[in-house]
Amino acid sequence: MIDSPQTRVSVSPAERFNCVDASGIDSETIERTTRIANRFAAYHGLANLPNCHITIIERPQAHSGLGSGTQLAMAVSQALTKFFGKSTDNADLAREIAGRGERSAVGIHGFFHGGLLFENSFEDSHESVVGINPIASRYDVPAEWRVAVFRPRDWIATVSGDSEKEHFVRTQAKSTTSLTRLSAIAQQQLLPAVRDGSFNEFADAVQQFNQESGLLFESIQGGPYNGPIISSLVETLKSLGAVGIGQSSWGPSVFCWFENEEAATELLARIPKEQADGFITSARNAPHQVSEQSP
Repeated sequence: MIDSPQTRVSVSPAERFNCVDASGIDSETIERTTRIANRFAAYHGLANLPNCHITIIERPQAHSGLGSGTQLAMAVSQALTKFFGKSTDNADLAREIAGRGERSAVGIHGFFHGGLLFENSFEDSHESVVGINPIASRYDVPAEWRVAVFRPRDWIATVSGDSEKEHFVRTQAKSTTSLTRLSAIAQQQLLPAVRDGSFNEFADAVQQFNQESGLLFESIQGGPYNGPIISSLVETLKSLGAVGIGQSSWGPSVFCWFENEEAATELLARIPKEQADGFITSARNAPHQVSEQSP
């Protein structure tokens, strides 16, 4: 989980249901939020949409590889639950109201716990939300480490919805050898490195894991990264000495890691502005926050 870009929503009293997208991100936001409110009403046996005003204050760009859909759904679901004083366990909140967790639960667990999370549905979990895939391991990321996130300027294509489901169906027949190898990288290299605060080992493991996991979708992406634009950005970062490089989800977000703020700022200034926009953030080791204001 990362500290920015953030997702922020508010719920306030109203005579009837209303939703406003103050973030101005995309036309889908109000529709998504209304669907969540409908599921909230159905779950709690309400005859109509809840009487409240929902404002989407801030959220990341949709379909950018930053888990924005999950965080919006979880934030709205939790805000409605708190506002109306309902008691809902975390699994039902995620699956029945937010409508998330069908394939991966990393974003759900991240919402509740923060940190670096390793999801492995084939192993027992010491920290799980019943009804969704468990988290096998969770660690705080050293506070001084930074991650830069880049978005190619020329990117247009997105992968989501039904097309994403089809892509996962096409890769289900992959050899378990690849999955075993990825699990080994995560458990034997990546997680111990973050636990011990070993930055170089962590960055190497992240980059190796990301490239090998991308190869599972090689027939769809044309390689470990989703198309020539993202691949070109990855090569630019490598040429500038960046480490811990990877593609987030299907892209277009590409990231790399730094041991401190100074190193991140120095590299960010060297990225060609015509190729990508970027920002620096840090890992978020804390769960989501809820604040209540008196009327």
